[in-house]
Amino acid sequence: MSDNINKAKIISSLIWKLFERIGKKGITFVISIILARLLLPRDFGIVVLARVFIDIVITFIENGFSVALIQKQDADELDFSSVFYFGLGIAGLCYAVLWFLAPGISRFYGIPEIQSVLRVLSVIIFIGTVNSIQDAILSKNMQFKKSFKIVISSVLISALIGIWMAYHGFGVWALVWQKIVSYIVSCAIMFWLIKWRPKLMFSFTRIKKLFSFGVNTFFASVLNFAYNDLCSLVIGKTFSSADLGIYSKGMTFPQFIVSNLDGSIQSVMFPAFAAYQDNRERLKEMVRRSIVTSCFFVVPAMVGLAIVARPLVLLLLTEKWLPCVFFLQWACVKFAFWPIQTANMQVLKAMGYGGTLLKFETIKKIICVAGFCVAAFWFRSLKAIVILDALATLISVIISTLPNSRYINYSIHQQLMDVFPSVVLSAVMGLCIVGMRFFGLGSVLTMVLQTAVGMLVYFGLAFLFRLESLGYLLRIIRRQ
Repeated sequence: MSDNINKAKIISSLIWKLFERIGKKGITFVISIILARLLLPRDFGIVVLARVFIDIVITFIENGFSVALIQKQDADELDFSSVFYFGLGIAGLCYAVLWFLAPGISRFYGIPEIQSVLRVLSVIIFIGTVNSIQDAILSKNMQFKKSFKIVISSVLISALIGIWMAYHGFGVWALVWQKIVSYIVSCAIMFWLIKWRPKLMFSFTRIKKLFSFGVNTFFASVLNFAYNDLCSLVIGKTFSSADLGIYSKGMTFPQFIVSNLDGSIQSVMFPAFAAYQDNRERLKEMVRRSIVTSCFFVVPAMVGLAIVARPLVLLLLTEKWLPCVFFLQWACVKFAFWPIQTANMQVLKAMGYGGTLLKFETIKKIICVAGFCVAAFWFRSLKAIVILDALATLISVIISTLPNSRYINYSIHQQLMDVFPSVVLSAVMGLCIVGMRFFGLGSVLTMVLQTAVGMLVYFGLAFLFRLESLGYLLRIIRRQ
């Protein structure tokens, strides 16, 4: 497989994945702003609570067996068909469980709407199972141009339906049906563009072999989702659904940037890592390039976003969402060095070290949960939750570098020194623009000026000091 996945194909795939992510997140971001103006924070909070229970099931399929299919170099038709049927069986079982649990969940939170929302929204479990197999085929073969077409089409169509329903007073159901339609459209287009169809074949032996790898990556992913979902569940119960809506909206802006930049790179690099899993020297260079390139964009983006947070929220979401500014700024701290963590975890998956991945994810989540419990039950403060979450995440970033010091000889010191230039330039950029808010030019004009000057300072300094990442990106652009 490594013969087919060369540098040119990786770069081409990365470009298409960036188009996909930017297009999807850009449209979703605009739509979320429109919906935030039409709907109430409580509506968003209800859907967040419902998704908590659904995401665990989808995670099992997408981050368990699908990852195993991509990582397995000789996966064949029997593997894909077996996972397809097994996934549908799991989906049916989980849907039945959620259906019967829905009334109890509704009573526990004291929100009657959750019962019907959970029962209806849970149908995406079946569609997501089908989509995950098709998506694994696209990723394994690095066919991200097709993925771009599928994602953009599904997002656009579902967005139009969501806005129409919100405008006509459907409330929380606008968010529910927007999500369902997105899955349906994606599934339909995948079956049209991808020629694979499940065969009438099944093997428990293949499932068992895939499960032996997939179960570790699944539980590692579950720990991440469970922690985020724990935050949502506790906030929704201890505080209110409106508080949950504000908290989650504060996370939206940084996640939008990180998922576009770092998410695109890691989505492409995982199948590439898997293809070169036996060439440790080449793998180290690919991991290093992934981290350096991601941080070159993510670190300054988080610094700039934290500085312009207040005028940005006022402009896009209106004054009723101002309480989310504090959460947005601390979320920027949390996500600033996220690329280091994701790249190190991706290479463990690619090399088949699922057990090591699970062990380190467990350690990190114990630290995060401890911080969350202190903030939620001792301080009883949403602000304390986001602060301690950010600090725990920074500790987790350091921990995530430990295994690859041994597996690919890429030490903590090397990784930190590789991203150090981006950190210094970002700090200089931040100092240059933070005082502009005192110029008295108005919120919008100040934000525009800060953004323009910040980009000019950062990229100007990167060019002046001949930063490796900028030179690498310029060479790629010239070749393309």
